[in-house]
Amino acid sequence: METYYSNETGTSKSYPSNSATPCKDYFVTATPQIISSVLYDPFNAAGNEYQLFTNGNYYVFVSLGPAGDNFNGFAIGPNGAVTEDNKTTTHLCVTNGSGC
Repeated sequence: METYYSNETGTSKSYPSNSATPCKDYFVTATPQIISSVLYDPFNAAGNEYQLFTNGNYYVFVSLGPAGDNFNGFAIGPNGAVTEDNKTTTHLCVTNGSGC
């Protein structure tokens, strides 16, 4: 993600938009290419990538986790704090903010 951001051109750099297929949509097709193949979530059905949520300044990549829970209720606050409505889920996530 940081490589994608650092290679953005122009005066208003930004992270990619929310995506269910961020590798295919952004990282495999980026110039220069960031990754050579799609990264799949091992806890999701075959062919499904990690999910990307962003608010423009902060991002979070989410895996369904071992229980295979849905992604409903993720939010990123203006200070980068990641929250989730359903606290009983077992999602796995990584962010440039906080809360994962």
